[in-house]
Amino acid sequence: MTDRWVARDGPAGIAHNGGMTSRPTRRALLAAAAAAPSAAVPAAPAAPGSAAPGSAAPDGAAPDGAATAFAADVRRVVFPRARPQGLERTLGDVVAAEPLRLTQYLRPADMDGASNNREAVNAAVADARASGRSLDLTGTPHLVLNGPPVDIQGVALVGRGVGTMPATRIVTSNPVDTFTAAGNSAGARGLTVEHSGPAGQIFRLHQGISHRIEDCNLAGTHPDNPDPLLSFRGANTDLEGIGFNNFRLRAYSWLCDAVAAGGLININSAVRHCYQGGPGRGGWIGSSDRSTRPEGLSVDDLKSIVTGGPALTVESVLSLMVVTPMLDQVRGAGLLLRPAAPYGIDDVQILGGWIGSSPTTDPDAVGILHDPALGHGMARLRALGTSFRYLERAARFGPKATDLLLDAGCAFTDLRSGIAVEVPPGASLALGRCLFAQGVQPVLFTGAARAGRLANRIRIPFQTRGFAGYVGAPHGLAAPPSHVAVSVEAGTAGMQPPAVMLAQKDEANVVFALTLAGIAAHGTGYLDVALAV
Repeated sequence: MTDRWVARDGPAGIAHNGGMTSRPTRRALLAAAAAAPSAAVPAAPAAPGSAAPGSAAPDGAAPDGAATAFAADVRRVVFPRARPQGLERTLGDVVAAEPLRLTQYLRPADMDGASNNREAVNAAVADARASGRSLDLTGTPHLVLNGPPVDIQGVALVGRGVGTMPATRIVTSNPVDTFTAAGNSAGARGLTVEHSGPAGQIFRLHQGISHRIEDCNLAGTHPDNPDPLLSFRGANTDLEGIGFNNFRLRAYSWLCDAVAAGGLININSAVRHCYQGGPGRGGWIGSSDRSTRPEGLSVDDLKSIVTGGPALTVESVLSLMVVTPMLDQVRGAGLLLRPAAPYGIDDVQILGGWIGSSPTTDPDAVGILHDPALGHGMARLRALGTSFRYLERAARFGPKATDLLLDAGCAFTDLRSGIAVEVPPGASLALGRCLFAQGVQPVLFTGAARAGRLANRIRIPFQTRGFAGYVGAPHGLAAPPSHVAVSVEAGTAGMQPPAVMLAQKDEANVVFALTLAGIAAHGTGYLDVALAV
């Protein structure tokens, strides 16, 4: 016997012809809905000889009226689908998430490398910002942006990628900035931008926060352009995987700037996995109007072969961390510390990496150079596990430098002067577990010239807290001493007598290695040294 489904009284009732009520299968409901006529189409008149609406159908088939009611009921059936909360997406959501394409605003003839495409790009950026979408530049291999600058706040520009053929290439030849940001969250990825104008930056990000520029290749080719390729002032800015090709002889590759006007705080920003090269300078960190300072910056895995100046110049910062740098072919200095008012440099950490030059680039280059010319002090510097090679000397610190630590396997080799670290009298220097090549003098304490004495007595203070290594001072003799006698005074410290050994003597200085033990209370101790020629 063949089963049939028939409609019963009421819209929700569906009965088996055997009289037992049951729920239809989903497949039966879908099949009925597909076979039912659309509600927008009126039912056809009954064929001659057919049963009247509501009357019994032959062989127990459902009458026409029941079939129509059944189809209407099926069309009202809703099949809910379980969906995790918060993951609902409508068709409008999908459309809004798709990037806007610049090819909708430009014809192929417009991308001839001569026409200024600024107006079309600016209009596309504005539409992308208004719709909350990124702007896809992959179908536009050659663009010219000759000003005014394009404001990319709230928009991510996405190109074909660096190193691909053809890459998304943007050219600016006028003395204008290529891109600016009037607000938060400017972004760019996969662009190759060449700026050949006599002035102007590629990215001037002086307003807003949370900007992100990544995997871009930036080139500044005009030798007299004084502007950096990129500068930023807002917090949480990330520069990652950028190639800075700096042929601007007087310009920095990038600036981490802080100014008090506008209320921005430059904090928690990072420069990661970037390359900088060319005859220009490297990165600069400080306050361009000397009104404040960047609060925190991390420079990770920086590869530098700029030959026009230091790889990194620091004038003011609260905390700077430089992790595994490769600073090669440095001129003047790998890391130049020029503390500027009102805040100067508070804390610098260098973790691992390599700093060096070459006789052809600069035989007088210094790995870490503290220049006190701007008149402000420098508080703390820690270099851990860093290699210094092919330099005049590894580090030179001037007056007002305090709390210096080099430890954890720092290596000093091929130093032309034979001196690893030069420090002023009174500086707190700790040289820990370092590696010195044969003939390298660990420390030179700068001070007064030789006084011409044949004998002298000097007192050298040292702090027990955090001490690990060497102390020294100018000896004031006419020649290096041949007789040295040392006694230790505990001073304000509670400790057992330390082990003392003469580490070096030269034309101007004596340096002692101290091993402290049995410290009951930290304080200041003293070495009393008697010397004679």
